Amino acid sequence: MWTSQMIVLFVLAGSSLSSSLNTGVDTPSRNKRNSLQLCDIIQRNTRRNCLSYSFYGCFCGIRSWGSSPLDSSDSCCRQHDNCFSSIGRSGLPFLTYSYHCSGNSCQCTDSNRNSAQYRSCQCDVQLGQCLRNANYNILHNLYPRRRCR
Repeated sequence: MWTSQMIVLFVLAGSSLSSSLNTGVDTPSRNKRNSLQLCDIIQRNTRRNCLSYSFYGCFCGIRSWGSSPLDSSDSCCRQHDNCFSSIGRSGLPFLTYSYHCSGNSCQCTDSNRNSAQYRSCQCDVQLGQCLRNANYNILHNLYPRRRCR
């Protein structure tokens, strides 16, 4: 569910992403919103625009629908929702955390590993890694939610 809310924020922030994410510079990242950080992590891991996942399948995008993921990418989003749920704190999509990426390898750098920020970062990094190894089916982009079971 949190994945959905964060990814919808990508649409609102889309115009600012192209200039900030395509610099090729590997520096510690700190952005205004967690959704921008998640977008960066997704793009680094998949080499796809993070908006490609905004309305993908039943679990990526605006809230989760149904109980069965359509494919491995959709399953990654479901796992991300579950990861955020396990943190058990509201407002997670708006938390800003510290992380560093080199190429497609990202690490969380918040010093307090028990903090919601660090754990939120871990969920996002795990999503990026999962999506990197998952298949992407263009037919599942803009998938009609009424067909989710």
